[in-house]
Amino acid sequence: MEIQQIILKRLRKYPDYFDAEALYEISRFSDGNPKDALWIAQQIVLDNFEKTKIDGKAARKSIKKVACEYFSNFLEIFICRKRFFCTQSKILVQGTQ
Repeated sequence: MEIQQIILKRLRKYPDYFDAEALYEISRFSDGNPKDALWIAQQIVLDNFEKTKIDGKAARKSIKKVACEYFSNFLEIFICRKRFFCTQSKILVQGTQ
C-alpha cells in the first residue's frame, strides 16, 4: 500500500490516471522498492502515452514488454561474454602448449 501512495503522491495532478489494479501491478513489480515503482510507472506511462487512464491489463502488458526487452538485452550481453571468455581460454590454452 505504501508504494501505491508514493505513486499517487507523484501524480497528484492526475490522481485517477492509474486505476487500483494498475497500482497493484506496479507495487507488485517493485517489491517494495520506491525507485523501482517510480521507474516502472514511468515506463508504463511511456508505453501507454495515448491513453487517458491506465488499467491493470495495460500495466501488466507494459511490464511484460519492458521485462522482455531488458532480459533479451541481458541475454545478448551474456552470450557475447561467454564467447569472449571461451575464445580467451582457448588462446591461453594454446599459448601454454
